[in-house]
Amino acid sequence: MNFQKVYGLNVTGTADSNTLIKLDVASNYKSKAAQALQKSSIPSQFYMDYYEKDNFARTWAFLCVGMGLSEAQASGVLGNIKAESNFSSDNAQGYAGAHNPDYKYNINDGKGYGIMQWTAKDRKYGLLQASNNLLSNVSDINVQLLYMRIESNTTYKSQWDTIKTLKDVNSVSDYFLKEIESPNKLNYAERRSYSNTIYNVMSKINYFT
Repeated sequence: MNFQKVYGLNVTGTADSNTLIKLDVASNYKSKAAQALQKSSIPSQFYMDYYEKDNFARTWAFLCVGMGLSEAQASGVLGNIKAESNFSSDNAQGYAGAHNPDYKYNINDGKGYGIMQWTAKDRKYGLLQASNNLLSNVSDINVQLLYMRIESNTTYKSQWDTIKTLKDVNSVSDYFLKEIESPNKLNYAERRSYSNTIYNVMSKINYFT
């Protein structure tokens, strides 16, 4: 049922044919993404631990299969996530290290949290609601992917709709930074670099072998 919610399917509570097909495709994308990370020679500054690599692969599958993004569009989004959290779903702003399991989640503290470093009270409250929806913790990557979907259909619908019209990696990377992440520092060059590194690796995947 959680997979159906995250991937925007009808929530039937059973593994119907549509769910099984989508699950099979998503699993293939995740597996191929994980393999691509293992085999590719990526820059040292792109280091990810096991959990971050797994989150990367899950997010790649979600964006491509669940959200219908192209490889260029997904890469532009992931380059921003790399800059925000290094794909650590329990990363809290201002705390040491990438993983902060001891952080006490607080919607009012102004600290960015999760893979997208949601910071504003309304967005952190939305993430909390998503965790309640899945009966899980805010640090759960599936909760955070669900909340990305929720935002794409509500408060950030126009922005996500625009992303789906953009054709190249740099345009998506820049737009996502300015219009969805909206940090104090608009570090376009860094995020373009991450986004293009991701694209150069992921665009070589053959999903049919």
